[in-house]
Amino acid sequence: MEWCGENKIIVGFSSGYVNMVSTRANELGQEISACQVGTTPVECINVNLEVGKIAVASQGSIRFISLTDWKEVVADRIEITKSGGKVTKIDWTPDGSILTVTTSNGYFLGFLTTIPQLFSAFETNVALLSSLTELSVVDASQNNMVVAKMELEIEPGFVHLGTCHFAVGMNSSIWYYRWRDLPF
Repeated sequence: MEWCGENKIIVGFSSGYVNMVSTRANELGQEISACQVGTTPVECINVNLEVGKIAVASQGSIRFISLTDWKEVVADRIEITKSGGKVTKIDWTPDGSILTVTTSNGYFLGFLTTIPQLFSAFETNVALLSSLTELSVVDASQNNMVVAKMELEIEPGFVHLGTCHFAVGMNSSIWYYRWRDLPF
């Protein structure tokens, strides 16, 4: 069971169903929404209102249910190896960017659920994070063809693209990288 806002709880059942139930005095116990995530018992549930999803552990996987339409977001599913054991707890960071999982065999796993949306544009080129420490430059006029890719020394907080260089930074530090050579 997990609270969802002030007047609702999310309940997982041994049949694999996840239900949202009202706790308002005039609707107490009424089912608001339901979704079946499998046929085995739900092991853990955690709600993050910031990202609008419920993380549900069942059948060796973490499944995500959208709070808007109560359907599973299949593309977000995370499989846990059998050697990990049964999921004992799942929890989100407040902003929903990281989901942590603990298992009965002592595993502690962290999953990045969203990549920060950092980007910068110059003419037809766009620099964007392709992972937490990798920046790609794509040419929007060439069907988003990747024209450069660089491993970064840091996980940046900001990025800026120029003619031949881009800058990434964190706090009060900046790193510069050459992404192309232009004949002058």
